[in-house]
Amino acid sequence: MPFGDGAAAHPHIGKNYGIVVPPLIVSGLDHVGTRHSVQRLWPETLIDMGAGALTSQVIVKPRAVDALCLLRALDVPTGEIEWAERLALETGLHAERIRYQPVTEITDADISNADDVHRSQLEKFRGKLICGRITGQNLTMENANPDFAPAVPFVTAFSGVVGAAETLKVLMGVSRGLHFQRHFQSQRSRVLQMDCDPGCECQNRFREQT
Repeated sequence: MPFGDGAAAHPHIGKNYGIVVPPLIVSGLDHVGTRHSVQRLWPETLIDMGAGALTSQVIVKPRAVDALCLLRALDVPTGEIEWAERLALETGLHAERIRYQPVTEITDADISNADDVHRSQLEKFRGKLICGRITGQNLTMENANPDFAPAVPFVTAFSGVVGAAETLKVLMGVSRGLHFQRHFQSQRSRVLQMDCDPGCECQNRFREQT
């Protein structure tokens, strides 16, 4: 959904991380830590689409209901590194520079401290913003991740179909919490009805905003 003049058009929209958060966010991301970060934007409704191997999953979390949120539904896998550390491995920039100084320029020190694999590439970005280098890396994916194993295409597509249907339900005002899973080998689907822990961040956040 376009942000537009969010505060004027939608006075109920909250502000987080210095941006106006739209009432509906639809995402399909790989890393659990990143998906947790999206949940912590706390939109009115979050639709999370996921796929792995032969399993398709869609989670719908309306902020105002007790349904399970991504913070409790998805555990960070052992070995999954934080976003800044992952970007550091991909670009050669220091993780702390990426995390705390993303709008500063890439310096001679950044280049000299980079490993041999990334130094020549960083030379091309001398004097440019770190966030620009990160954006370029995300768009071009210069270095493929050997550990990445994509889901079967039709499994991913099915997650998108369910996500699109749930988006329409939100726009029609008939949406509710959902945790849907389908396994294509067994040809079985299930809808889980689970409430979040009363002490979860999602419950505390809702109480703060009401």
